[in-house]
Amino acid sequence: MTVGIRLRGVGRTYALPNGSIRAVDGLSLTVDPGAFVTVVGRSGCGKTTLLRLVSGLEEPTEGAVEFLRDGRRVERGDAGVGIVFQEPRLMPWLTVAQNVRFALEGRSDREQIERKTSETLRMLGLERFRDAYPQHLSGGMAQRVALGRTLVFDPEIVLMDEPFGALDYFTRRKLRRDIRALHAQTGKTFVLVTHDVDEALTLGRTVIVLEAGRIADIVPVPFETAVESDDPVFIPLRRRILRAITGEDSFAPDISHYQEAGVNASH
Repeated sequence: MTVGIRLRGVGRTYALPNGSIRAVDGLSLTVDPGAFVTVVGRSGCGKTTLLRLVSGLEEPTEGAVEFLRDGRRVERGDAGVGIVFQEPRLMPWLTVAQNVRFALEGRSDREQIERKTSETLRMLGLERFRDAYPQHLSGGMAQRVALGRTLVFDPEIVLMDEPFGALDYFTRRKLRRDIRALHAQTGKTFVLVTHDVDEALTLGRTVIVLEAGRIADIVPVPFETAVESDDPVFIPLRRRILRAITGEDSFAPDISHYQEAGVNASH
């Protein structure tokens, strides 16, 4: 059973010499096991801080981040949480295969390490490049290696922090399709942060809109099959998200779909 995430009144404040910054402000949110949730908002709205709190890279100032399996709390280490950053951060002196299996080094079972590495490379279409070095890879391929480094230890929750931000349009579009297929194949819980509204709609089955550290809206994406961002069906959803971020129109979010979308929130 895949693990879900529950945030209860989570806040994060950073102290500064002349005051403080409230990056995340009392978020309460539940992400169901196996959901694919995207978090979108303008720069500085708290997206990356939220991801760092879930991953354990930072601790909340108040509130709690919890992980649930079959409705019961489990520790973060038992849940298995992996994170993929915007930059691949590959080690240039290691091959693709060595970068992918780096997280497994130190374990005694070399045969199992090689098997998991090969499985991960095959899943991401990197078998032919296992002996290549990072300087020989395109941006998209390097990001695949970074994803493989996260997936190789089989986390139940995959966090992604604007992983396509530095890539060109065509590579981003291809990787979006790959990530959707990977989610369908593995059934893991995915949370992806982006500032790109179209990317949020293309990937997520639910879009969380953040503004000033708070949830401005939660938008279910009601499509059973993958739809690209240039499809007209996205127009009303895109407008809804932009209104929530910019506040140009008065807008009361419809919460009736939260439960069925696999995400619940209290503001």
